[in-house]
Amino acid sequence: MPQVQVLHSKYAKNPQIVILAMNVGDDNDKMKKWWAEKKYTFPTLNDADELAGAYGIKAFPASIVIGPDGMVLHATVGSAHEVEKQIEEALAGLE
Repeated sequence: MPQVQVLHSKYAKNPQIVILAMNVGDDNDKMKKWWAEKKYTFPTLNDADELAGAYGIKAFPASIVIGPDGMVLHATVGSAHEVEKQIEEALAGLE
């Protein structure tokens, strides 16, 4: 998640790129408290089980880059050490 915060901060002023998280299966109040403790500022979609299913997400953590047309440009499952770099490469075409 720290890498996602870095990306959110970097792209916050770009209206074509939105960095967000999906909360699936966790208690919303518990998640909000944890989110505040970590000082994450990117938005979260709570109760996103249906959305996760629509994009075929079956394992967490997962990172997905979705293009303006709704198509998946990049997907990574698991906490990859180079997730920030991988996502930035996928976003390069959107800037």
